[in-house]
Amino acid sequence: MGIELEDMRAVLRALKLTGILPSGRMLVLGSAIIHFGGVDLKRLASQEEVDLKKAPPEILTLKGLGGCLGFNNVETLDINGLTTITHDLTLPLPKELIEQFDLVVDAGVLFWVSSPGRALSNIFHLCSTGGIIVHITAVSGYYGRGYWNIHPRLFEDFYLSTNAAKFLLCSYRCKPRERKRNCFALLTKIAIRLNLIKRFKNTTWYYVRGHIYLSNAKRKSISFSPATAPHEADMIPNNVIGTFGFQKLLTSITSMPKQISNL
Repeated sequence: MGIELEDMRAVLRALKLTGILPSGRMLVLGSAIIHFGGVDLKRLASQEEVDLKKAPPEILTLKGLGGCLGFNNVETLDINGLTTITHDLTLPLPKELIEQFDLVVDAGVLFWVSSPGRALSNIFHLCSTGGIIVHITAVSGYYGRGYWNIHPRLFEDFYLSTNAAKFLLCSYRCKPRERKRNCFALLTKIAIRLNLIKRFKNTTWYYVRGHIYLSNAKRKSISFSPATAPHEADMIPNNVIGTFGFQKLLTSITSMPKQISNL
């Protein structure tokens, strides 16, 4: 579980799109590792034209990250006992956690729980009305790294069709292929550490509406299309990560979606 720089871009864009001025509580689901530093965050915020509330330290913690965004309190939640809140998301939430967080970041928990539907309902309840929920989740081919691949249609039907949330953004990316361990790779890694060369940047695709169906795929690239696309790709790429942002507008959940007809 972790938060990559492109995941942080999605969070910044979601905050900017909603106009929310962070001052309350932020919740990160999972024992998330931050895979970027303070310099990266500062540069990213400048690119996205978002003002950080504090100068980011060189080494970021989740608490420090939340402070840079303007949140007064940052909590983490997981079943493993290594977070500030220990809870199983498939079980009913304690009353003191319901509607308590202005930003909920699912840093790779939904595709690990035994009952994703129950967990998704609880995630909705954790977020305050008007708050933001961002999912970082496995979309396709994430074999061996979770229990489920979460199809984007679940988010579309749960948040938009059933519970009247506002869609903010979604993005997709493939994880870069690991290079063989050799002398050249070691020298490259050292050069990256010393900022002598730039790290390989994997392409990320951002969408603002409806393009959730796979249309074409290669080893390092994927593309999505609307449901009306004439055909789907024969090959699904491995290790596709999706980031999805929504704004909660209803206080209570109405129901889980039920598919009663085919496309």
